[in-house]
Amino acid sequence: VFLVLGVSMCLTLCPLNFYLGGDDEVKGQFKYLALACPHDRPDILWCHCCVVWMVVIVVISYIFEAQQVFLSYRYRYLANLPSLQSQSILVQGIPKDLRTDAKLADFFNKFVPGDGGSSVQRAYVVRDTTKLFALWQELKVARLELCKADAMWEREKKKGRDRRPQTGIWCGCLGKAVDSIDHHWNRVQEVSAKVHAEGQ
Repeated sequence: VFLVLGVSMCLTLCPLNFYLGGDDEVKGQFKYLALACPHDRPDILWCHCCVVWMVVIVVISYIFEAQQVFLSYRYRYLANLPSLQSQSILVQGIPKDLRTDAKLADFFNKFVPGDGGSSVQRAYVVRDTTKLFALWQELKVARLELCKADAMWEREKKKGRDRRPQTGIWCGCLGKAVDSIDHHWNRVQEVSAKVHAEGQ
Protein backbone atom coordinates (compact mmCIF):
# COMPACT_ATOMS: atom_id res chain seq x y z
CA VAL A 1 0.00 0.00 0.00
CA PHE A 2 2.73 2.47 0.96
CA LEU A 3 4.69 1.68 -2.19
CA VAL A 4 1.72 2.19 -4.50
CA LEU A 5 0.46 5.31 -2.75
CA GLY A 6 3.90 6.78 -2.09
CA VAL A 7 5.06 6.52 -5.71
CA SER A 8 1.78 7.78 -7.17
CA MET A 9 1.53 10.72 -4.78
CA CYS A 10 5.16 11.70 -5.36
CA LEU A 11 4.58 11.62 -9.13
CA THR A 12 1.42 13.73 -8.93
CA LEU A 13 1.37 15.99 -5.87
CA CYS A 14 5.05 16.93 -5.62
CA PRO A 15 5.27 18.41 -9.19
CA LEU A 16 1.85 19.99 -8.71
CA ASN A 17 2.87 21.67 -5.45
CA PHE A 18 6.25 22.69 -6.82
CA TYR A 19 5.13 24.26 -10.10
CA LEU A 20 1.58 25.40 -9.41
CA GLY A 21 1.45 25.81 -5.66
CA GLY A 22 2.82 29.32 -5.46
CA ASP A 23 6.28 30.55 -4.56
CA ASP A 24 5.73 33.11 -1.87
CA GLU A 25 4.17 31.22 1.03
CA VAL A 26 6.33 28.05 1.07
CA LYS A 27 10.12 28.20 0.73
CA GLY A 28 12.90 25.63 0.55
CA GLN A 29 12.60 21.85 0.34
CA PHE A 30 9.14 21.77 1.98
CA LYS A 31 7.83 23.32 -1.22
CA TYR A 32 7.56 19.80 -2.68
CA LEU A 33 5.35 18.55 0.16
CA ALA A 34 3.08 21.48 0.96
CA LEU A 35 0.46 23.32 -1.06
CA ALA A 36 0.34 27.08 -1.12
CA CYS A 37 -2.67 27.64 -3.30
CA PRO A 38 -2.54 30.88 -5.27
CA HIS A 39 -5.72 32.90 -5.26
CA ASP A 40 -5.98 32.90 -9.05
CA ARG A 41 -5.81 29.05 -9.30
CA PRO A 42 -8.23 27.56 -6.70
CA ASP A 43 -8.95 24.67 -9.07
CA ILE A 44 -5.61 23.11 -8.03
CA LEU A 45 -7.32 21.93 -4.84
CA TRP A 46 -9.46 19.57 -6.93
CA CYS A 47 -6.33 17.60 -7.76
CA HIS A 48 -5.76 17.07 -4.04
CA CYS A 49 -9.38 16.00 -3.67
CA CYS A 50 -8.96 13.40 -6.42
CA VAL A 51 -5.76 12.10 -4.83
CA VAL A 52 -7.56 11.72 -1.49
CA TRP A 53 -10.25 9.61 -3.15
CA MET A 54 -7.58 7.59 -4.93
CA VAL A 55 -5.95 6.87 -1.54
CA VAL A 56 -9.32 5.80 -0.09
CA ILE A 57 -10.09 3.47 -3.01
CA VAL A 58 -6.62 1.90 -3.02
CA VAL A 59 -6.62 1.33 0.75
CA ILE A 60 -10.11 -0.20 0.70
CA SER A 61 -9.21 -2.51 -2.19
CA TYR A 62 -6.08 -3.70 -0.38
CA ILE A 63 -8.06 -4.25 2.82
CA PHE A 64 -10.66 -6.36 1.02
CA GLU A 65 -7.94 -8.34 -0.74
CA ALA A 66 -6.15 -8.99 2.57
CA GLN A 67 -9.47 -9.99 4.14
CA GLN A 68 -10.06 -12.60 1.44
CA VAL A 69 -6.59 -14.06 1.99
CA PHE A 70 -7.16 -14.07 5.74
CA LEU A 71 -10.53 -15.81 5.38
CA SER A 72 -9.03 -18.59 3.30
CA TYR A 73 -6.41 -19.20 6.00
CA ARG A 74 -9.08 -18.93 8.71
CA TYR A 75 -11.43 -21.46 7.06
CA ARG A 76 -8.53 -23.86 6.57
CA TYR A 77 -7.52 -23.46 10.22
CA LEU A 78 -11.05 -24.08 11.49
CA ALA A 79 -11.49 -27.11 9.24
CA ASN A 80 -8.39 -28.75 10.72
CA LEU A 81 -9.30 -28.16 14.37
CA PRO A 82 -10.35 -31.08 16.58
CA SER A 83 -14.13 -31.50 16.61
CA LEU A 84 -14.45 -30.57 20.29
CA GLN A 85 -12.68 -27.26 19.71
CA SER A 86 -14.24 -26.38 16.36
CA GLN A 87 -17.81 -27.14 17.44
CA SER A 88 -17.77 -25.43 20.84
CA ILE A 89 -19.16 -21.98 21.54
CA LEU A 90 -19.04 -19.69 24.57
CA VAL A 91 -22.38 -18.24 25.62
CA GLN A 92 -22.52 -15.26 27.98
CA GLY A 93 -25.38 -13.38 29.59
CA ILE A 94 -27.59 -16.46 30.04
CA PRO A 95 -30.98 -15.60 31.60
CA LYS A 96 -31.51 -16.97 35.12
CA ASP A 97 -34.27 -19.36 34.03
CA LEU A 98 -31.87 -21.05 31.53
CA ARG A 99 -28.86 -21.49 33.83
CA THR A 100 -28.89 -25.27 33.89
CA ASP A 101 -27.23 -27.67 31.47
CA ALA A 102 -30.50 -29.25 30.30
CA LYS A 103 -32.41 -25.98 29.86
CA LEU A 104 -29.58 -24.36 27.92
CA ALA A 105 -29.33 -27.37 25.60
CA ASP A 106 -33.12 -27.35 25.04
CA PHE A 107 -33.01 -23.63 24.24
CA PHE A 108 -30.42 -24.08 21.49
CA ASN A 109 -32.10 -27.21 20.13
CA LYS A 110 -35.30 -25.18 19.60
CA PHE A 111 -33.57 -22.48 17.55
CA VAL A 112 -30.92 -24.60 15.80
CA PRO A 113 -32.50 -28.00 15.18
CA GLY A 114 -30.22 -30.77 14.00
CA ASP A 115 -30.81 -33.61 11.56
CA GLY A 116 -31.82 -36.01 14.33
CA GLY A 117 -33.73 -33.36 16.29
CA SER A 118 -30.81 -32.37 18.52
CA SER A 119 -27.95 -30.10 17.43
CA VAL A 120 -26.36 -29.79 20.88
CA GLN A 121 -24.26 -32.71 22.07
CA ARG A 122 -23.53 -31.29 25.53
CA ALA A 123 -24.09 -28.05 27.42
CA TYR A 124 -22.17 -26.97 30.49
CA VAL A 125 -23.14 -23.96 32.58
CA VAL A 126 -20.31 -22.55 34.67
CA ARG A 127 -21.36 -22.24 38.29
CA ASP A 128 -20.22 -20.16 41.23
CA THR A 129 -18.75 -22.87 43.46
CA THR A 130 -17.84 -20.66 46.42
CA LYS A 131 -20.61 -22.03 48.61
CA LEU A 132 -20.18 -25.55 47.23
CA PHE A 133 -16.46 -25.50 48.06
CA ALA A 134 -17.21 -24.49 51.66
CA LEU A 135 -19.78 -27.29 51.95
CA TRP A 136 -17.31 -29.78 50.46
CA GLN A 137 -14.70 -28.81 53.05
CA GLU A 138 -17.32 -29.23 55.77
CA LEU A 139 -18.21 -32.68 54.40
CA LYS A 140 -14.55 -33.72 54.43
CA VAL A 141 -14.27 -32.69 58.10
CA ALA A 142 -17.46 -34.58 58.99
CA ARG A 143 -16.20 -37.73 57.24
CA LEU A 144 -12.86 -37.44 59.00
CA GLU A 145 -14.58 -37.13 62.38
CA LEU A 146 -16.72 -40.17 61.55
CA CYS A 147 -13.58 -42.18 60.70
CA LYS A 148 -11.99 -41.10 63.99
CA ALA A 149 -15.08 -42.19 65.95
CA ASP A 150 -15.11 -45.57 64.16
CA ALA A 151 -11.39 -46.05 64.93
CA MET A 152 -11.96 -45.21 68.59
CA TRP A 153 -14.79 -47.74 68.79
CA GLU A 154 -12.65 -50.44 67.13
CA ARG A 155 -9.88 -49.73 69.64
CA GLU A 156 -12.32 -50.03 72.53
CA LYS A 157 -13.63 -53.35 71.16
CA LYS A 158 -10.10 -54.74 70.96
CA LYS A 159 -9.68 -53.94 74.62
CA GLY A 160 -12.81 -55.96 75.38
CA ARG A 161 -14.98 -52.93 76.07
CA ASP A 162 -17.95 -52.50 73.76
CA ARG A 163 -18.41 -48.86 74.69
CA ARG A 164 -19.19 -46.49 71.84
CA PRO A 165 -17.32 -43.18 71.87
CA GLN A 166 -19.14 -40.10 73.11
CA THR A 167 -18.88 -36.48 72.04
CA GLY A 168 -20.18 -33.35 73.66
CA ILE A 169 -22.50 -30.98 71.82
CA TRP A 170 -24.04 -27.71 72.91
CA CYS A 171 -27.75 -27.64 73.36
CA GLY A 172 -28.72 -24.04 74.04
CA CYS A 173 -26.51 -22.93 76.91
CA LEU A 174 -25.96 -26.47 78.25
CA GLY A 175 -23.87 -29.29 76.83
CA LYS A 176 -24.74 -32.96 76.60
CA ALA A 177 -22.95 -36.13 75.56
CA VAL A 178 -24.15 -37.98 72.46
CA ASP A 179 -22.96 -41.01 70.52
CA SER A 180 -20.03 -39.86 68.34
CA ILE A 181 -20.66 -42.31 65.51
CA ASP A 182 -24.37 -41.50 65.24
CA HIS A 183 -23.69 -37.78 65.54
CA HIS A 184 -21.03 -37.67 62.84
CA TRP A 185 -22.98 -40.07 60.59
CA ASN A 186 -26.01 -37.76 60.75
CA ARG A 187 -23.74 -34.80 60.10
CA VAL A 188 -22.26 -36.50 56.99
CA GLN A 189 -25.76 -37.24 55.66
CA GLU A 190 -26.92 -33.68 56.30
CA VAL A 191 -23.93 -32.03 54.62
CA SER A 192 -24.01 -34.54 51.72
CA ALA A 193 -27.60 -33.53 51.00
CA LYS A 194 -26.56 -29.85 50.96
CA VAL A 195 -23.65 -30.59 48.63
CA HIS A 196 -25.93 -32.50 46.26
CA ALA A 197 -28.53 -29.69 46.27
CA GLU A 198 -25.89 -27.00 45.69
CA GLY A 199 -24.34 -28.97 42.83
CA GLN A 200 -27.57 -29.14 40.84
